[in-house]
Amino acid sequence: MAMLREAFLVWRTSKDQRTTSLQLRLFAFFSLFILALGLALYFVMAISGVFDAGATESRVWVENELEHLTSNVSTDFGKLSLQATFLAGQLSADIDAWLEKNQMSADALQKHPEQLESLLSAQMNTLLSALKNNKCSGAYIILDATVNPEREQAADSRAGIFLKRTEPNAINLLSSKIHYLRGPASIARENGIGLLGQWQLEFDVRDADFYSTTLETARKNKHLSLSRLYYWSDRVLLTGNSESGLLLCAPLISRDATVYGICGMEVSSMLFKLEYSPENSHYPRIFSTLAPMDDGVLDTDAGLIAGNSYLTNPSAGQIAAKGDACSGLFFYRAEEEAAYIGAHGTIKLYPKGSPYQNQAWSLAVLMPAQDWYAAARGNRLLLYGVVLGLLGLSLLLAVFTSRRYIRPVVTALDRIKSESHGTIEKTKIAEIDDLLEYLAAQDEHRSALAAELEKTRRQAAVPPDEEAAAPNLSAYEAFVHNIGTLSTAERAVFNLYMKGHTAKEISELLYISINTIKTHNKRIYTKLNVTSRKELMVYVQMMGNGLGEEAQGPCMN
Repeated sequence: MAMLREAFLVWRTSKDQRTTSLQLRLFAFFSLFILALGLALYFVMAISGVFDAGATESRVWVENELEHLTSNVSTDFGKLSLQATFLAGQLSADIDAWLEKNQMSADALQKHPEQLESLLSAQMNTLLSALKNNKCSGAYIILDATVNPEREQAADSRAGIFLKRTEPNAINLLSSKIHYLRGPASIARENGIGLLGQWQLEFDVRDADFYSTTLETARKNKHLSLSRLYYWSDRVLLTGNSESGLLLCAPLISRDATVYGICGMEVSSMLFKLEYSPENSHYPRIFSTLAPMDDGVLDTDAGLIAGNSYLTNPSAGQIAAKGDACSGLFFYRAEEEAAYIGAHGTIKLYPKGSPYQNQAWSLAVLMPAQDWYAAARGNRLLLYGVVLGLLGLSLLLAVFTSRRYIRPVVTALDRIKSESHGTIEKTKIAEIDDLLEYLAAQDEHRSALAAELEKTRRQAAVPPDEEAAAPNLSAYEAFVHNIGTLSTAERAVFNLYMKGHTAKEISELLYISINTIKTHNKRIYTKLNVTSRKELMVYVQMMGNGLGEEAQGPCMN
């Protein structure tokens, strides 16, 4: 227990003796103020959503891209649908005229395979015009007949023409290059059109759902107009071809309501990519996709993708929207566990009353989830860096300001230690100047007191060791008399001052704090009518020199 008590006393003494400079105190105050201001700024920025500005900016950017692309796709595909309807009507009328001229009927085309080349050649100008004047990559016609009915695969082979534009992004559509993908080669030579390397005489319709669906739907809905019977196929790759695309199909219907073929236009994957890729200066791996959507699942295998620098395949499989991810965008999960963030909107391809009106297509703007999070995190880190940089700069300014602010105070205190208080120049700091005036007044008071004592000593004409008995030593006698008014604790402190101890030594000897010593000092000064320790020690020295021994004797017990 004794050791613990001693340890506690040592700790308490060391704690009371610890001091802190004014500069450090001022710097600590500035630092706390700056930190408090920084925290307040952080909370304000957090509440106002500044740290989410990156995510919000990305959301707005994606939504704007989606709105822009959705508008373009809807407009362009709507125009193509209208032009396909017009093309089907014009070809049907031209074929009806040709059949009438050649005394044939639409349902008898297969009975005259030798006439199919002549019939197709007559439609060449109409197909060329449709291809040149519309934003499409190809135009075609397929008849429900074959030029070689004796072939083994005749049931899956259909005569027709497919004209392909190999530069679908050409600014001037009229000057773009056109090649021949399907049809009789003689027709291509007559029109000066080169054959593509993938050229074939006829269409293989064995797995051509676009062909069978268009024919069957038209035959089941003969009461509907052509504007209700056009059909957008899923992504199609023709047999032997190297490029896939969406085929816009419209039925060919004779005057007697016989459905004998289809015609239409193509939007290739290249054309879609060139026309509908999202702007990627901010997000290099962003892409758009137009695909059928069923129950929140995008089937990109049946659609087209644009801007897919991130994707090595022309499709991403089925991409399911999993709900709100953040900032109003959706989180998507692909079959291969790839994750995307983006948004999608509905593309209305069919008018009301169409047999296909319930087929839902959507355009989505997506990016890899890690790109989204990196962009949001990057903006946030930038803001954090700016805030921390401002805090660091503020702390440096606090160091500079505290040092500059305290310097005149320290200089004035050094002068007080080394010079007479009355001779120190004004510092232009009100508090320091007031202190100097007070100290100068105290010096004058002590000088006057010393002069009075000297005058009294001379008037008494007594030896120094008898001055305590002189009747005119009023100030000194009052001091000695007032010693008797001190309390026991104050008397103990005073006696140790008499023995020459300092305040620090007295606190250690009496096991009391330095603050308690200061309190006793204040009360001793008041009762003995002195203003400072310096004045107190003058009287103590006088008592030590033998002044007033009679008074000293009983007071020091």
